[in-house]
Amino acid sequence: MKEREFSFNNFAIGKANQLAFLSVKRTLKNLGGEINPLFIYAKKGLGKTHLMHSVKEILRDENVLYVDCATFTSIPEEDSTVFILENIHLIPDEVKRSIDLYRFVNSLISAKKQVYITSLFPPEELGISEQLIVLVKEGLTVPIFRPEPELVARIFKMLSSDYKIPLRDDVILFLSGLPFNDVREIETVLKKLDLLKDITNEITIEQVRDNIALEEIVPAEKETIPPTDSEFFNFLKGLKEDFEEGKSSSKAMNAIKDEYMQKLYIWKMKGFNVRMLEKSMDGSIDGIIQAFVSFTSNVQQLFELQKIFGTIENITTPEEKEYFEKNLFDPEAIFDLTRKLKKIEKRKKIKEEYNRFLDRRKTRSNFVILPSNRRAFGILRNVLEEKQKVDFPVYIYGGAGYGKTHLLIAFTKKMQELFGEKIISYIPSKVLVNEINEISGDDEREMLIEKFKGTSAIFLDDIEDIANDRKSNSVFISILNIFGKEKKPIVISSRMPPGDLSLEAQFEEFFLSGTVIPITKLKDEDRKVIITNLFIQKKISLSDKIKEFLSENLTGNFINIKRNVAQIIKKVVEENLEFTIDSISGCIEIKTPLSVEEKSGEPEEQNQSKDVFPKSKGEKILLSELDQKWLFLNERIFEEYNIP
Repeated sequence: MKEREFSFNNFAIGKANQLAFLSVKRTLKNLGGEINPLFIYAKKGLGKTHLMHSVKEILRDENVLYVDCATFTSIPEEDSTVFILENIHLIPDEVKRSIDLYRFVNSLISAKKQVYITSLFPPEELGISEQLIVLVKEGLTVPIFRPEPELVARIFKMLSSDYKIPLRDDVILFLSGLPFNDVREIETVLKKLDLLKDITNEITIEQVRDNIALEEIVPAEKETIPPTDSEFFNFLKGLKEDFEEGKSSSKAMNAIKDEYMQKLYIWKMKGFNVRMLEKSMDGSIDGIIQAFVSFTSNVQQLFELQKIFGTIENITTPEEKEYFEKNLFDPEAIFDLTRKLKKIEKRKKIKEEYNRFLDRRKTRSNFVILPSNRRAFGILRNVLEEKQKVDFPVYIYGGAGYGKTHLLIAFTKKMQELFGEKIISYIPSKVLVNEINEISGDDEREMLIEKFKGTSAIFLDDIEDIANDRKSNSVFISILNIFGKEKKPIVISSRMPPGDLSLEAQFEEFFLSGTVIPITKLKDEDRKVIITNLFIQKKISLSDKIKEFLSENLTGNFINIKRNVAQIIKKVVEENLEFTIDSISGCIEIKTPLSVEEKSGEPEEQNQSKDVFPKSKGEKILLSELDQKWLFLNERIFEEYNIP
């Protein structure tokens, strides 16, 4: 396994380290400003060093002095704009207690130079001088706790991807339930999994249990995570005690005000917005205490909001991230923060709700591009790349089994991958009809329509289910109007063209105003080329008469043809027969070739019913199987479009 490179991009964020991460990010926006020094304490392997190296990496153009106290010899004399003191607990006791260390750190802070300090222990337990403790507390002290299961899962996903160890979701879920103390224990498990992957095709939960001595890596007894920062918790407790004492306190009014002014200053230095506290200082003592109790309660709510933000940060837009990083230290912004977080959580819930319809087997990588569907694929590719204007809605129609659902699901997944912060939904029309029919009043109707207002793009499969249900028409028209007015992408599939649906005039007019694309049935000539080349793959040459015979009788889609060709080759070779029309007919039970008159006299639906085999359900044809130059064409039939 390769050595990890530390950066903010590969720092997994969770409840345990959210405050430390946000505090570091805030200092980078104002070096030497409100939060100085920033003191981070945590046990080994919880990310202190990762954060400090990330600071070094992002400030590589600055004059950063990095000192690891594991090799500390003396107080540095070099000048710098940023000073990182890692593992202060390892400094010799005589240096820790000396006035020289305090003077050095104080000189940097006075010169507005940013100071970062890390330790295994909080300041009070370090044995440093009282002056240095006071100096540290004028900045911000934040802990990092043992990772919770959600964070453990994120770390496993990130590291397994970095180390190219394929882990299934159920394996990650199992591992995240173990009480890991730190990232080092997680890395130890991954090192053993790295060895395991070389002797097995797929890592399962049973293999992890049987081959990795988890009990030796993850001890049974674990520490209890403190509910929050003890400094803030104790401060809140002290405020409540002061409030209970109220006017009976023996302290003089001015002394009490001075005490709360110092507390106000501490909160300000920690980077919080203290406007409401500053306003209260001109009022009565009761008013000041009330303001501080309310303020501290709001800070506790901010901590909870920060934890929520950590669970949904990956689906936020850049603008939303900037807003939260700016306001998660502002107690006056709690209402707006809560509202915005609920909006994002709602967006996450909707995405999860509609993602349940996505068939995991259907992807762009196993979608076979043929002359019959190439135009539909190209139009949806333009939707993704936004290089050419596409008129919406895109209406794709074709017979059952022609690949419409596969195409819609593949592009839904690709859009979700490219635009993670947006809601991109694939919905079978039958599901939407059921949802509309369950509406019991105008309020629920408006709620459903409002949900679609927040959707950025929609892929709606089998529109005829809606066309045949009159009750759902009015709601669906409202949804179409939303997408039409805002010019949002909407892609619709159907088994028939718009003119053949039982639609109201406004439906048909809306569909025809966009891009209508057929996915056509394979023609005889297409089938002949496919059959010829499938046999060439096996180094078998056929006469023109046999090619004509097969192209007329092997109907259906590409998978049907490929399966029949494989069956023919297998049987002829096994029985040592010659490739003749009679031997081939016996292989796939074709009694006689259909005449031209018989074919032209049959409706298309009957032709489809005479396929030798039923249409395939979900069989995959990987592009790697088809990645070849076709000898009789100037291009490959099965192209892979590289969409960025």
